[in-house]
Amino acid sequence: MQRSIKEKHMLNGVTFMNPESSSISEDAEIGLDVIIESNSHIRGCSKISNNCNIGPNSYIKDSIIKENTTIKNSTILNSEVMENVCIGPYSHIRPGCSISSGSKVGNFVEIKNSSISQSVKINHLSYVGDSVVGKFTNIGAGTITANFDGVNKHITSIGDKCNIGSNTVLIAPVNIEDSVTTGAGSVINKNVEKNSLAISRPKQVNIKNWKK
Repeated sequence: MQRSIKEKHMLNGVTFMNPESSSISEDAEIGLDVIIESNSHIRGCSKISNNCNIGPNSYIKDSIIKENTTIKNSTILNSEVMENVCIGPYSHIRPGCSISSGSKVGNFVEIKNSSISQSVKINHLSYVGDSVVGKFTNIGAGTITANFDGVNKHITSIGDKCNIGSNTVLIAPVNIEDSVTTGAGSVINKNVEKNSLAISRPKQVNIKNWKK
């Protein structure tokens, strides 16, 4: 069955780098000039549009992937990824996500039940859960949206053209308006007005001539 499915897609313009290492659902739809790298698996009712590059080592289930998107060493579940998006390596897109065109989701990033707008960069080592992220926003390395209070999940809203500094923790529910910058290492638990700089961290103290 797998040989038959993959032969059908190859005749329709799909390239498998190593067909024996991949599996394709009989319900999956794959467009023209798609490259499926080794050890990649497309499951459920997934739809892969034209000119995408999937893999190696990627797993996609019940998701829509639009044109000219690249997914490397990553998992995508029950989500929608628009055109010209780059995901991975080692990203995990959990159910309920929408990632808009021109965005980048990079190394060791986990996104869950979130809407990522156009041209957003989440390049590395971040968790974005139950969040809305505005267009042209940059999420710095190590950013965490703390969405669970032990009982309920809460929403983090980040506006357009924001710059979230590295190792920022956003404690939901919280609303970050447009063009906000957060200082690296900040813990943000109050709403921030547009065009603001938000910093929340202890003042550094240097003790000179200190000896153990």
